[in-house]
Amino acid sequence: MDFNNIKKRIERIYASINERFDNDLEKHINIEKKVTDSFQSFKVSFDKKQKEAEISNKIISIIHNLANIKDNLKNKLKGRGDDPNLIEQEINNSLPVKIVIDLSNQEKHGYPLTKYIRSYKNPQICNIESILRISNGEFMFDPITEQINSSGGCGIAIKADINDGQGNFICRLDKLIDDVIVEWGKIINKYNIT
Repeated sequence: MDFNNIKKRIERIYASINERFDNDLEKHINIEKKVTDSFQSFKVSFDKKQKEAEISNKIISIIHNLANIKDNLKNKLKGRGDDPNLIEQEINNSLPVKIVIDLSNQEKHGYPLTKYIRSYKNPQICNIESILRISNGEFMFDPITEQINSSGGCGIAIKADINDGQGNFICRLDKLIDDVIVEWGKIINKYNIT
C-alpha cells in the first residue's frame, strides 16, 4: 500500500467517512411487541445492538484520517522543493481543520491538551448516537406482518456534536467533516498536489 499517494489517501478518507452510514436496517432495528387484553402495540427502536465504543471508533477513524493527511501534503510540497510550512499556514487559517487536528491530538494524548492547541477551543465530541436517516426514501413498518421495508436512502447514521471545553456547541460532526473535506480540497488544488 502506498501511503504517500494522495489520491489513495483521499479514497481512504472517504471510505472512513462512509462508515458513518449503514443501509442494512435489519441488523439495527429492534421491535418490541406488547399485547394486552384488547390492545397491541409495538416499540420500534434503532441501534440498541451497536455499542458506543464501536460508534466512537468510527468517529475517531474519520477524525484521524482527516487530520493525518496534513503530513502527506507537507511531504509532497517538501519533495518538490516547496516550503512545507505553507500547509501549516493554511491550517492556521481554517477553524474546521484546526478543530479536527485538536480532536485527533486529544485522542492520542488525552484531554484537555496541555501543549499546542490549534483551535483554542478544546473541542470535544459529544452526544454520540445512531439515528434513522431517510434521504429520498421511505421506511415502513407493517404491524400486521411485523415486517419492515425501506427503500431509497434509508439507513442508520452516526450523529454527534462538537462542543468547546465549556460545553458550548460549535457544530455538528457532519458539518465539521464536510467543511474539512472542502478545506483540504482547496489546499490540494491551490498547491497542485497530486
